[in-house]
Amino acid sequence: MTPRTNDTAPQLRFVDWLAARSDSELATILRHRPDTALPLPPSFRSLAARLHVRESVSRALSHLTATELATLEAAVECRAEFNPCAYPDVVEKFHESLGSGAREEESSRIDAAITRALDTLLSYALIYGTSDGFLLSPEVVNALPHGFRVLSQSTRLTRAEVSDRLEQLSAPQKKILRTLLSAGGSGRTKDAACDADPARPIPRLITSGLLDRVDERTVRLSAPTKALLTGTLPVPIPLFPPRLDVVAQKVAPTSSSLDATATAQGLDVVRQVEELIAALSVTPASTLKQGALGVRVENRLCEELKVEQQTLARVVSLAYSAGIVARGVPDPLPEDDDGGDYVAPTPAADAFLSQPLSVRWAELLRAWVGSHLASWKVGTPDTKGKPTHLLSPSVAIGLLPAIKADLLAILSTPPASPAGSDSTAAPAPVTRTDIARLYVFHNPITSRRVRTETFDGILDELQWLGLTTAGAGEALTPSSLVRSLYESTLPPHAGAPNSSADGTPAGGPLERATAALTPELTTTLIAQGDNTILAPGPVSRELGATLSLLADVESPGLAAVYRVTEGTIRRALDAGMSASRMLSFLDEHVAGGTPESIAFIVKDVARRHGTLRGGPAESYLRCDDEALLINACRTADAESVGLRIIAPTVAIAQAPLIKVIEALRKAGFHPVAEDATGASINLKPRATRVAPSVSTRARDASPASMKPRRNALSDSDIEAAVTAIRSTNSAERRARIGTAITDSHEILAAVSHAARGGATVTIGSVDKSGIASHRVIKPLTVTGGQLDALDVASGKIRRFLLHRITEVFTDE
Repeated sequence: MTPRTNDTAPQLRFVDWLAARSDSELATILRHRPDTALPLPPSFRSLAARLHVRESVSRALSHLTATELATLEAAVECRAEFNPCAYPDVVEKFHESLGSGAREEESSRIDAAITRALDTLLSYALIYGTSDGFLLSPEVVNALPHGFRVLSQSTRLTRAEVSDRLEQLSAPQKKILRTLLSAGGSGRTKDAACDADPARPIPRLITSGLLDRVDERTVRLSAPTKALLTGTLPVPIPLFPPRLDVVAQKVAPTSSSLDATATAQGLDVVRQVEELIAALSVTPASTLKQGALGVRVENRLCEELKVEQQTLARVVSLAYSAGIVARGVPDPLPEDDDGGDYVAPTPAADAFLSQPLSVRWAELLRAWVGSHLASWKVGTPDTKGKPTHLLSPSVAIGLLPAIKADLLAILSTPPASPAGSDSTAAPAPVTRTDIARLYVFHNPITSRRVRTETFDGILDELQWLGLTTAGAGEALTPSSLVRSLYESTLPPHAGAPNSSADGTPAGGPLERATAALTPELTTTLIAQGDNTILAPGPVSRELGATLSLLADVESPGLAAVYRVTEGTIRRALDAGMSASRMLSFLDEHVAGGTPESIAFIVKDVARRHGTLRGGPAESYLRCDDEALLINACRTADAESVGLRIIAPTVAIAQAPLIKVIEALRKAGFHPVAEDATGASINLKPRATRVAPSVSTRARDASPASMKPRRNALSDSDIEAAVTAIRSTNSAERRARIGTAITDSHEILAAVSHAARGGATVTIGSVDKSGIASHRVIKPLTVTGGQLDALDVASGKIRRFLLHRITEVFTDE
């Protein structure tokens, strides 16, 4: 192929091309390359230098789709790095790499896709120029991953075919693959030559497609082989958006039933987090040396929350990422404090519990997107073969937030339901394999670092959170919350605030979606004949707290079932509730009033409860039954607290009241505490809280403190950057064509005159590093050898030293 331009054609400078962009085109470049916009670039030369930094180029390449990367590879083959190249040249080279055989209509679609890809590369400033002649931006070729190819992938073997061929290999061939894998995937050998003995292991591996021949002396693992051996996502990379196979289902769920399932699952996660807060408020979880939770602590929390280890890992990781629980020094300290750190609720937990149910749900969903904690790694062997502990540093994966955001973007635009189907039907389900193919297409470079277990773990958590529902086989159906959650991760833009007028987040897309799905709180309970109480919907925090005292949760969920027993009634009495108050509560909230069977349990336990009365005097115990008091004081547990009778109906103890109460209950008695008036008091300990800041006793950094890989700019940030660049460019242009005032006395007079008259001037100055720049300013005050002025570009007040101002250009 002969290029349409030649080596002698004048080449456009990158900085001049940037300066010729319109404000909207410049804003698009900054939106795609946010790392180059902050701090504000002082000039086009500065912006051009930032766009050429290899790390910035690498980040930009990681956001390209497979089609755009393949188009870039075709431009490299056209030598656009050195020679201006036209769009048709790239299209022709692309077709040469694909080979012949494409139908005419398919060829037209490919041409259109390549043209769109080239326009995208221009908007990323990875190429510059026009469609008639463009060049590759410097560092693009060097920033591409070593050995990474999309356009000319060496093999189209499927993962299953590679797996079958690996199983059939001999021991020497498997050893060769392991050696190459440990060496990075490539190696040198004389058997790589085309005329090598075909019976030797390496030529046979090349023939089978498990190895690629680089040259006569070098081989490397093929992409599918390396992906299977390292456990990363499958390849080959689709060149164009894959066509998804809609999963057929005998009975398609409607959108309403899908949302009901998502709501039930999502609110159950909220309940589990609330139970975790309650459990850690009483007994904070002690940590190991690296800040992780040990096996005994995990088992205790599993028992208290009545969940399995995997669910506990998800709940703790979610609450930790949301800042609801944290690692640190709790207040108050546990009695058996060992000097280490603990995981306990933070003050943010109290704010979380006070929020409406829908807001709590939205807060947890948003925290999940930003979480770096991989809960699925808990319990799996680490690099040393030992089980991975919950909250250990090894469960943190820096790429997780970016992967989750990318998956939400894919799931928020699922394939449409078949034509003619019911409009109320849910989005068509897709398979996990199709989701993986879409992810690899949209993120071909990033996907090389994503392990299959990570991808599957995220999809499992999506289902646990109620964002997707499982269907037949490996089918997944996104709920309506997916798109709202994805939109909440996007940067704010003008005209679309994510908060209401009073500053609350209720106006955001996610909060509006959860509020629409969350059912109204119920105040009416349904009593059943087996001493159970049904809450047909979510209840308020106050109602739920009282109900949890009176009964144990037997069947959690959106419609929860509570069971009343003698033990639960005794627990309520110990907390200070009287029998009359319990019956009044049940009469008020139970449809049809309190059942006789439950009322009998309440009265019977209350009659036998609290016969012994105790109070602080360090402390005392009183009882109208002299014989009962004597029996209580004769027990070994009573002796342990120094309990002795000082009157027929009064005894004192040499221990705090709570210790006396615990000792007598251990001996089988049922005393209660009372205040100076004889009223029952609740001796429940104060809830434990830990400060959200880093503990002085913490031994490692929090995994949640890791920053997301991707950042984004708001419209206001981009507008400020464009204004700053344009203003500086204007200042430099005025400096080139204007007459400069360079005498120090005249500079002082010029800026003083501008300050008095409110005029705008252009100054040239050098900073403390000796770097010169021009700025358009509006002088405000001149005093003490300093100039305070309004920087027109940034809108901020800046201070300049007069001796560093080298020249001044005034308006005519």
